[in-house]
Amino acid sequence: MLISPASKIAGNLHFSGDKSISHRLVLVSLLLSGTISLQNLAECDDVKSSLEIVQLLGVEVLRSGKILKLTNKQGVSPEKHSSDKLVNTLDCGNSGTTARLLSGILAAWPGHFRLTGDASLSRRPMQRVIEPLKQMGAAIRCDNGLTLPLLVTGQKSLTPITYANILSSAQVKSAILFAALNAHGTTTIDEPVTSRDHSERLLEYMGVPIRFSHGHIEVIGPAKLNGDYTFTIPGDISSAAFFAIGAATFPGSQVILENVLLNPLRTKFLEVLRRMGSEIIIEPGITAWEPSGSIRIISGEQK
Repeated sequence: MLISPASKIAGNLHFSGDKSISHRLVLVSLLLSGTISLQNLAECDDVKSSLEIVQLLGVEVLRSGKILKLTNKQGVSPEKHSSDKLVNTLDCGNSGTTARLLSGILAAWPGHFRLTGDASLSRRPMQRVIEPLKQMGAAIRCDNGLTLPLLVTGQKSLTPITYANILSSAQVKSAILFAALNAHGTTTIDEPVTSRDHSERLLEYMGVPIRFSHGHIEVIGPAKLNGDYTFTIPGDISSAAFFAIGAATFPGSQVILENVLLNPLRTKFLEVLRRMGSEIIIEPGITAWEPSGSIRIISGEQK
């Protein structure tokens, strides 16, 4: 077989749902009394880890065609806390997003939990998320110091904190925000560089009293999530970026990236392509909680 180098790239491209948003929509089902209907959920192994865990924790998962429905009939309340010593082992696979965001949810979830992962995830640091959650009163620690397994015992309520997110970690920020829904008072987070704001946008859309701007976030708890929601997840902009760069690189290329995420914190690379001489045409779609739409990339030589 002889494969010749590509001379140009052209076509209309569709992408599976954005992974970061998919994680958050699946995990927030644990905090919701109601149903979340999802279309275009990311099908990657990391998101599957989140999906398997919410099922283990009692969320009903039903697939109907292209729609995935997550129904939580339990909710979380202080009355459900008990002294039961049964430890639930939850396998996060290779997903750091699952482990870190889930720790914020489990900080006030009734029960005892042991979060594990594969060999790669088990080498990744967890102290950065343990520290703020402990400040909030969470009973959380690593079984061997700084890495998984992570042991969590849910508390009836948590304490609001003011936290400097020095590393501008979106995962740490999200864990704190999810925990703050079960804290009495205002939790404040400041970060030197604004990290991706998918959790803030989602919580605001679901009615949580939250304010965020330029790296400063305030959320007032306790806050309950109720109702039924439907989300069509925009295409993964990180996956789309490879094709966008290819179209900008090869003379005579033109691609259309259809229904992708247009969150301004995730599309900085488009400005780089413009500076390279490419023409970038953005056609915004309907914005609900996250901006999305189509992007046309035309190589500079074709204009």
